[in-house]
Amino acid sequence: MTNADIELDPTALARRFPPDFSWGFAASAYQIEGAASEDGRGPSIWDTFARMPGAIADGQSGDVACDHYHRFPEDIALMAGLGARAYRLSVSWSRIQPSGTGQVNEAGLAFYDRLVDALLEAGILSRPLADADAAWRVDLTSVLVPLGLAVPPAVVPAADGRQGHSDSFRWLWGEFTSVRRSEDGATW
Repeated sequence: MTNADIELDPTALARRFPPDFSWGFAASAYQIEGAASEDGRGPSIWDTFARMPGAIADGQSGDVACDHYHRFPEDIALMAGLGARAYRLSVSWSRIQPSGTGQVNEAGLAFYDRLVDALLEAGILSRPLADADAAWRVDLTSVLVPLGLAVPPAVVPAADGRQGHSDSFRWLWGEFTSVRRSEDGATW
């Protein structure tokens, strides 16, 4: 078989899978969002790590990344155009709760609200795909590290049941927190 013999049309390739198979994408907030210092986002553990001399071979950071924060409508259009029905995302806690405790950053919640609404409108994220472990361990607010907190106890209740956010955001948040709660057997 040669490369010329391989069917590369995405629609034809998709027919090889069961009809209920969901094509999808996964992303880490730090790797794609960018907008590292916009709309009240605080520094994350990855921001701190990336600025350590020698930590990253070429010295790059996620300050701009793929600029998903500003370009998510185009990103979603690309995913939908490829037939995606699922998107596994992580949440940047430094965008939601920049100081690690206390007041929630409404602009950060509004970003995820718009993102989830756009995904659902495009027929993507048809089931709960928020990744609790990725959000807990990967993109935490860096101010908590010196305190020895791996998981800030105030993170979940800080955004739970927020007013003014769409049903889709509350659905995602509920699915996300229920995943965490069922693993631990407790709520914070």
